[in-house]
Amino acid sequence: MDTEVRLVQEGMAMQEGVVTQWLKALGDHVDEGEVIAEAEAAKATVEIVAPVAGTLTQILVAAGVEVPIRTVLAVITPENESPVLVSPRPDAEAVPKTQVVPAARRLARDEGIDLAAVVGTGPGGRIVEADVRRAVAGASRDVVSEVIPLHGIRGTIAGRLVGSLQSMAQFTLMTEVDVTDLVRKRSEIRTELVTTYNHCVMRACVLALAEHPRLNAIVTDGEIRVQSSVHLGMAVPIAGGLVVGVIRDADRMSFPELIAAARSVVAEIKAGRAGADLLTGSTFTVSNLGSHGVDTFTPIINPPEVAIVGVGRVREHPLRRGEGFVWGHRMGLSLTVDHRAVDGVPAATFLQAVGHYLQDPEALFASD
Repeated sequence: MDTEVRLVQEGMAMQEGVVTQWLKALGDHVDEGEVIAEAEAAKATVEIVAPVAGTLTQILVAAGVEVPIRTVLAVITPENESPVLVSPRPDAEAVPKTQVVPAARRLARDEGIDLAAVVGTGPGGRIVEADVRRAVAGASRDVVSEVIPLHGIRGTIAGRLVGSLQSMAQFTLMTEVDVTDLVRKRSEIRTELVTTYNHCVMRACVLALAEHPRLNAIVTDGEIRVQSSVHLGMAVPIAGGLVVGVIRDADRMSFPELIAAARSVVAEIKAGRAGADLLTGSTFTVSNLGSHGVDTFTPIINPPEVAIVGVGRVREHPLRRGEGFVWGHRMGLSLTVDHRAVDGVPAATFLQAVGHYLQDPEALFASD
């Protein structure tokens, strides 16, 4: 009896995937558990394994085609049965992420417009004919120096960010924190513990989440689900995009353990070895643009989470001391929350708590 090989969902963020390459050809023998193909999904490489042993008799999805989760990718026939080989359709089309009205699709085809680059203004983000006409007008004026297709990593990022903004009631709070004592503390202990300001903010967020657990939550299936563990996400830039690496059970770690875990996650991502376990399942995320000279910014929530902290640069700033002024240091912080799950006052209270830990390095660096 034939056995279907499907694209299995690995993590809630994964809704579709692109088959990047087939490692086995039609007619090849495969062993149970053997990797027969690779796919890219939710910014991670997913291995497609054979659920049974037998002969690969059908490949139903060609490399480069995007399909939803649970799609049948191939068929394996037991070796005691006569195999009938079926090749993948070379004209297989990727499943569109955005709905397109028929008139708009025809116009885009006639004018050579890539619908992946068109922003829909119709109901629910649907692409209508007027959207394509604007794209045609823009294409006639522009001199294009480079075309970057919105698929793969860039397509995943675009889809998730647009979906995040369309599906949530997001608002952002911003503040500045006096981190003069933190700058001094880092300098004093640099021979014992090498840490970055991003590590310090991550630690402060973990400690503050213990006091404000409603921000350590996800929204799914019409429910706000407060999580019992902090799986801390950290934004990591890579070639061509940005991914969120995950430090699991960050609330159970000491500060040195958290720093080591963060460095390990970054190293795995930079080396291209990160799988779905390191790239999915975060419950709260920290994103840092301070090293690029940014004071404050509006981070976009990583769904299905309900909050994200943005970290700005540490800069010198005059501070009042007594009747005079001294030079100190301040850090910009931003907090974006999903208003469906968190109101303004609880969000502000949480941001204050993060700031208090950054202002009190003794508490921040204290051993558990």
